[in-house]
Amino acid sequence: MRSGEVAAHLNELGVDAFGIDLSPGMIEVARRNHPGLRFEVGSMTALDLPAASVGGALAWQSLIHVPDDEIPAVLGHFHRALRPGAPLQLLFHVGDESWLKTQGYGGHPMKVHVHCRQPGPTRVVSW
Repeated sequence: MRSGEVAAHLNELGVDAFGIDLSPGMIEVARRNHPGLRFEVGSMTALDLPAASVGGALAWQSLIHVPDDEIPAVLGHFHRALRPGAPLQLLFHVGDESWLKTQGYGGHPMKVHVHCRQPGPTRVVSW
C-alpha cells in the first residue's frame, strides 16, 4: 500500500482523515499522491494532537518500529488524543523476533528496527 492511501480511502468514504508519519519522505509521497489531504511529520512517541481531538485512529504497521518499553507511552498518547469511546485499530507483525531492516522497498537503503509481537485476545476496550 502506498503512503497516504488509507487516509485517501477514508476521505472518499466521508471521513475527515489525515496522516502522520515520522518520515518526511513518506509525507512527501503522500502529499504528492493525494493533494488536498492533510499529512504531517510527527511521532507516536510525542504525539502532538490535542486531548480528545480525534474520533478514531489507525496504527497500521507503525508500532512495529517502536521498542517494547515505549509501547505504553505510545498507547497513552493515543488514549489522550482519542475522544471517549473512539476506536483504535492496530496492525502489526506477529512473532517474537526483532531485527534491523537495512533495505526498503525498491532496494532503498534504510536503517530501522522491526519488532514482532504476540497479540492478546481481540477485544473492545473503553477508556
